[in-house]
Amino acid sequence: MWFSTFVIKNIARRPLRALLTVIAIAIAIGSVEAFVGIASSFERSFLAHFQDAQVDLVVVRKGARGNVLGNLLDEDLATDIRKVSGVKEVVPILEERANFPKQEIRGVALFGWVPGTTIFNHLEFPPGSGRNLKPGDKRAVILGTVAARNLNQKVGDTLDVLDTPCEVVGIFESKTPMESGAVIMPINEVQEFFGKEKQVSGFNIVLEKSNDKALIEDVRRRIETLERNITASPASEYVKASFQITMAKGMAWLTSVIALIVGFFGMMNTMVMSVNERTREIGILRAVGWRVGRVMRMILLEAVMLALVGAAIGTIGALILMGILTRVPEVNGRIDGTLQPVFILFGFLVAVGVGLLGGLAPAARAARMLPTEALWHE
Repeated sequence: MWFSTFVIKNIARRPLRALLTVIAIAIAIGSVEAFVGIASSFERSFLAHFQDAQVDLVVVRKGARGNVLGNLLDEDLATDIRKVSGVKEVVPILEERANFPKQEIRGVALFGWVPGTTIFNHLEFPPGSGRNLKPGDKRAVILGTVAARNLNQKVGDTLDVLDTPCEVVGIFESKTPMESGAVIMPINEVQEFFGKEKQVSGFNIVLEKSNDKALIEDVRRRIETLERNITASPASEYVKASFQITMAKGMAWLTSVIALIVGFFGMMNTMVMSVNERTREIGILRAVGWRVGRVMRMILLEAVMLALVGAAIGTIGALILMGILTRVPEVNGRIDGTLQPVFILFGFLVAVGVGLLGGLAPAARAARMLPTEALWHE
């Protein structure tokens, strides 16, 4: 009989216990992959928002850390920023959240952009999907494909934004989930609706030479000297330091660690009970010539096999969970729903680690058994 076949038969002899252990590991590994994957997806979506718009620097109020809602700047600051050498374009933006009672949807991203600026260039309008916003548009909105589906809107429909009827002039496609789930309006109308005239969440800065790190650092430094309460950051740094991203990652890892601890103790409990119940069997194996190392390998391999099966089931569960989340209106515009292979690999490596650590103490106990004592065990 092959060694691995012998190990599998040992596991199959106690199907209920093996099943419960697999479920515990599946929940642990699935939680790690899903929560960390969601946090990473959110970060990628946020960063893609700036990369697609070719933004080099993001200027916000100091201390905002990505939480731009309520941390406003004076729109007239754009005039001074445009005078900084190396700056090609300054795009003021205003970000808000809007509720749509008729559609029973809350917290939809509402972006106020300046029509005609380069921030719109990456948005695509297929034939029959209307047009982009133009300078001079009033009471007009464009919707991402996800937002249009969630709000049940098409080109020519009227969408009530804060009880104000606005015409849907276009439905755009974007590679960025954050934009796909957003409503975009002229910035002056968002300012008017929310009572924030001449105020903005920040400025997206496009430089004359985007790949010149020295220029980016020089422009950043000079912009920050314009006012004491502003900070200018490269888009990637701004995203990583963002409050939402930091919180999402922190909660993801905290939840994952708790799940892994539960899975670890579940695995250890299973293997301890297995060794206790098989004391006489292990004694026979030792008596017929099994060495200490071979006994340990048997117990550890059982633990690792259970962990790997749990990891496979947990990965499937994580994929299903992320797929479901992309269909939830409040979430699907912020994550792309994909689980990167690196997180799946990480999940399996963690599973192997949980199996080895959870089975190590029981395996050592089994290996220390003297054949004579084990054979007399009842």
